[in-house]
Amino acid sequence: MECVRGDMYLVDMASTKGHVGMLNGAYWNPKVRSEFITCSNDGTVRMWDVAIPYKHINVIKFRSSNGRKTIPTCCTFSRDGKLVAAPCQDGTIQLWDIKKPFIRGHGYLDNYLTQSLSAFLHRDDTLKLWDLRNFKRPVNVADGLVNFYPVMDCAFSPDDKMVVTSQAVRKGEDGKLVFLDRENFDIITEMNCGPASALRCLWHPKLNQIIVGLANGDAKVFFSPEKSHRGAKLCVIKKKRRVKEPDVIRNESIITRKYKT
Repeated sequence: MECVRGDMYLVDMASTKGHVGMLNGAYWNPKVRSEFITCSNDGTVRMWDVAIPYKHINVIKFRSSNGRKTIPTCCTFSRDGKLVAAPCQDGTIQLWDIKKPFIRGHGYLDNYLTQSLSAFLHRDDTLKLWDLRNFKRPVNVADGLVNFYPVMDCAFSPDDKMVVTSQAVRKGEDGKLVFLDRENFDIITEMNCGPASALRCLWHPKLNQIIVGLANGDAKVFFSPEKSHRGAKLCVIKKKRRVKEPDVIRNESIITRKYKT
């Protein structure tokens, strides 16, 4: 499917049928299989239904504390599908309750940029863990995580015991994923992803597989033969079928030359 593009000449972004700027991210609703959200440089997050690609079903317009438009750099749902979260370019993280009118955000974290706990990767080379019941200060902070891009990512493990984050590198170095303990943010291990910065990562809670997007355009899937389920394993373990050669009955003709006697 392809979602419709909005009218770029309309001032009110809620009046357009779709986005009018570059897309920065998308995320499926974990509870409603046909719904997903997208965020864009037009300063909105739009909700879509795969059965209705010609118009969004809802739109959230992002505003800073002084009322000006701000741009969400990525977007995500909470695991129960009740909240939408998006870090913005003005240095805020905004939370919205999808069951309430999109007039005022459910939560608002000021002076920071990119379950009751949420983790966000910030442009000051830190990873912060937040408690949604207390926005005054983060629960844990990990620093020294190099971040050259505004779309760097982080995610919880399926059992919520670890946090994984992608890490940018300079040209010629290998990108990697960094795994941290959720309780104290100690580094558990690091995993090499190839000769490019690891930008986006997703740890699927059911498949128990990690999908990574690299700066060179590659996408990689990491899985465990013992602990992962379905997904990439379906095509990896499948044996290649042997091609049977058809049985052909050949009628060989022998050409002889007849001599006169």
